[in-house]
Amino acid sequence: MLVDILGEDFAGVIGCDYFSAYRRYMKDFDVLVQFCIAHLIRDIKYLAGLSDKATANYGQRLLDAIRDMFSIFHNTRH
Repeated sequence: MLVDILGEDFAGVIGCDYFSAYRRYMKDFDVLVQFCIAHLIRDIKYLAGLSDKATANYGQRLLDAIRDMFSIFHNTRH
């Protein structure tokens, strides 16, 4: 179990995918979790490719927003 490795008083931020053990640990011990943006993008691409038009449109809007966000990051670097 994750608690056996990190303990109950872990004070850092866990960078992870969506594996349920991380979410459970986050909930049970009130730790911060940063989910992987690549996994998020993959899941949004899945939504954008669904046959349900409302869901696909929502997924596409999310992808567009992420592209805009990364464009801002890349254009404001010093």
